[in-house]
Amino acid sequence: MAGLGLALALLGAVPLALAHDSWLAPLTPAAALAAARQAKLPALPAGQRILALGTGNQFPKQETAIAPEYLVRQGCRSTGSSASSSSSAASAGASAATTPQQAMAIAGLIDNALLMAVPGAGATSCWVQSSEFKVELTNALVPVYMDEVRPGPQVLAAWAAMQAQGLPWRERYVKHARIELAEVTSPTTNATPSATPSLTTKPSTGPTTGATPNPSAGPALPQPSPLALDLVLQDDVNRLGTVMPVTVQLLRDGQPLAGLSVELRNEQLALGIWLRSDEQGLVRSRLPLPGRWLFRAIDLRPVGAPVDGFESRFVTLALTVPAQRPSSLISSTRSASQTMASKTITSEPAVNTPQR
Repeated sequence: MAGLGLALALLGAVPLALAHDSWLAPLTPAAALAAARQAKLPALPAGQRILALGTGNQFPKQETAIAPEYLVRQGCRSTGSSASSSSSAASAGASAATTPQQAMAIAGLIDNALLMAVPGAGATSCWVQSSEFKVELTNALVPVYMDEVRPGPQVLAAWAAMQAQGLPWRERYVKHARIELAEVTSPTTNATPSATPSLTTKPSTGPTTGATPNPSAGPALPQPSPLALDLVLQDDVNRLGTVMPVTVQLLRDGQPLAGLSVELRNEQLALGIWLRSDEQGLVRSRLPLPGRWLFRAIDLRPVGAPVDGFESRFVTLALTVPAQRPSSLISSTRSASQTMASKTITSEPAVNTPQR
């Protein structure tokens, strides 16, 4: 605990980390209204929840948008019931295929984000996946990028072999972003996605019903999504706090991903908390401050025989810890190991440019 306190005391003296992650952010009603005006949209229905999908140099500021034509998979799910949603350009696996699904609607595109409408009042888990992009880095940028990825020795050895052959760093990458939202309490429980007539993308017409959960079975927890690289919260999003540790699980193609570096970032912090997933793909840490948090990871792998490039999957999970934690949360003395977050690549592409 002493180490955690010292680290937090030093936050103001540490330069902010730079990264090119993409994430989903919930907009307040005022921010959604301002965004709708910027995009010259008709008035959004009262109570419509809007998410902003954007990319930024430093969380939580989004600077560039991902245009909707680059999304191959997107959707939402309700963890409070069996109702869920998803649209996919490819098979999402058996678990996702058996889950009732429904897509978000595209509300509009502004300078720094794509606006997406959460279907209904019950959806609490939403996600997006981009198409594959390609990028080539200069040799000078590679060490900076490595500081942000924190890859294993296999990647470092592959890059050394490529340099010996005079090959440049070439990479194919895909972005994955997920967000967990606290449940919306409303006297009207039968809200439907049809209350979004001004939006441009129609929700999917997949199944929308399922078994009713047993109230005595405890809170429903987030489920794996159709994402090719997923960060799955293992706790009740409605009971997050600054005392009780939070656990997430990394899944690659639905299977636990061990040994991957994961960084936690907070909107108020200039220091990243670095962890590594265990044999079950789990990472566990306290979130020591309220506000918005982002879990981020990059699964980077060499490709080719002999190696002539790399492929990567970026993933983020956005959470919000309320200012006052639930009174029933219990105390924990476990704190996360922390190191200074590092710098990375310096610019994000324009909306329609397929680059990192």
